Amino acid sequence: MHNNIKYCHTRNSILFLLIILFNPIQITFANEIEDIKAQVEKIKQLEKNNNNVELAEYLNNSGINYWRSGDLNKAIEYFKKSIQINEKIGNKNAIKSLYNYIGLIFTDKEEFDSAIYYISKSLELNRKSKSLQEMSDNLINISIALQGKGQYEVSNTSIHEALDIAQELNDIKKLKSCYSILAENYEKLGDVDKSFEYFNMAASFAKHLQEQAIRSYEYRTRLAEEEISEKEKELLTTAQNLEEANLKNQQIALQVELLAKEKELKEMALKEEEARSRELEAREKARKTANYYFGGGLIILIIFFIVLFWQLKEKKKSNTLLAARNQEIKQQKEEIESQRDLANQQKQKITSSIRYAKQIQSAILPPNNFIKKILPEHFILYKPKDIVSGDFYWITEKEGIIIIAAADCTGHGVPGAFMSMLGIAFLNEIVNKIGINKHIRAFKANEVLNQLRDQVIQSLHQDYDMDHLKDGMDISLCILDIEQRHLQYAGAHNPVYIMRNNELIQLTPDKMPIGIYKNLNESFKNHEFDIEIGDHLYLFSDGYYDQFGGIENDKFLLKRFKELLLEIHQKPMQEQLSILENTIEDYKGENDQMDDILVIGIKITKL
Repeated sequence: MHNNIKYCHTRNSILFLLIILFNPIQITFANEIEDIKAQVEKIKQLEKNNNNVELAEYLNNSGINYWRSGDLNKAIEYFKKSIQINEKIGNKNAIKSLYNYIGLIFTDKEEFDSAIYYISKSLELNRKSKSLQEMSDNLINISIALQGKGQYEVSNTSIHEALDIAQELNDIKKLKSCYSILAENYEKLGDVDKSFEYFNMAASFAKHLQEQAIRSYEYRTRLAEEEISEKEKELLTTAQNLEEANLKNQQIALQVELLAKEKELKEMALKEEEARSRELEAREKARKTANYYFGGGLIILIIFFIVLFWQLKEKKKSNTLLAARNQEIKQQKEEIESQRDLANQQKQKITSSIRYAKQIQSAILPPNNFIKKILPEHFILYKPKDIVSGDFYWITEKEGIIIIAAADCTGHGVPGAFMSMLGIAFLNEIVNKIGINKHIRAFKANEVLNQLRDQVIQSLHQDYDMDHLKDGMDISLCILDIEQRHLQYAGAHNPVYIMRNNELIQLTPDKMPIGIYKNLNESFKNHEFDIEIGDHLYLFSDGYYDQFGGIENDKFLLKRFKELLLEIHQKPMQEQLSILENTIEDYKGENDQMDDILVIGIKITKL
């Protein structure tokens, strides 16, 4: 099942990624491995100068470069020399990392005993320093080396310890890696059920990481939109500043003009006064003086007109630039608004189509008045994650026999809704065909699931590749004969709970889905159970107890779900529905709903 990931943690690309992420030593990659003679001279020089810190770093970088170029033996030689120098200077962080590097190289060489020896030395040092992150890395690397030796049980022991640490650190990526390795080990040991269980757990964490990535992408998109808005504000502010600067230049020019005229008038009045006082003494001189000032005034006037003309020209140039800038801002704003309108239109079209699909999906679900007629005391908690749902419920009644199913299809939203509509159509066809071919009281619950699995595989053209293994559904199906007080049940992953005398009785499902699977020829088991008036039945999908929330932001979990049902099952059915809905909403808090939620409760009453 996981052959495509075998030894993926030991390939060169992964090894270098681990070094870059977790290495406490400063590493610099050279473009080429230095000449051997130059290396020897460099080492001798550093030893002569007793520069152990730089020598240890040089030996470490040389080992990294040899490792990178594929000369693994040389890389090990230089790492061992670096360990000796780091022991002298007491650099324990470097020593434990170097032991880990040597172990990774031996893993790459498939010399697994040596790999385990050196990684274990690194693990011993990390245990002393209580470095949980490095301890989990060591344990994962040891489990991979043990896989290489074929010692899958011992590998499981190591990976379980790593799993405990990852859970303590709440490191989702490491949890996903641990569950993937466990799935592969149990596959090699021949325990298909456990292998598939751990594969599903790894896929669940991968799904959680993907949703986090989607939320991160939406956050970055929102930041980009805010940045565009800020740019628009900056452009508008720039335009306003240009206009204000232009007005200030005009005011300064007018002030210069007024000062020049005022000065001219004062000087002319002064000269005229002096001319009149000296008129008798020097008429000729007064005439020349008057001519001089007249010429000066003319020059000043000419200068004034030149300055005024220049200012008008600059003003026109500034206005033209400002108009062009305003036009550019206007065009950019129109483009942004056009793009937003287009995106909103597309979103509205898609949302409208999905809402119409919801109407279709709701129409094919059993009507409330029909369910109330055949099951007077019941509730259905149905909360799709998106507009449409991958969970569905199906109820029918034939000749006093009630058949009810709760199913969880692969995915949610539109893909899950398509699968759910197929499931409902197939169930209607199967039950009608069985009712025609033989008496309705003679057919079995497991027959329905066997035929449903065949229909899904045939309709989806499934084979045994990894993509098709993900398509299908989990389901619990019950056949109720209330007159005879008899229940049949068959399940694919989903159990049924029966509450009687304040005790929970669980009908266990088969650990295989409705879809392509390795044990394809194996029939689903048919469980038969004698019911009593007053019994409570609960059918559900995994969406309720897989929801993240609470103080520690972890899953609600199946154990807490069972305790809640035991606590409330004696209450009226509608009150149970309110409690279940309020409880999961309070637990979810600010988190998004993780999956579609479906819980069906039925109280067995007299006909």
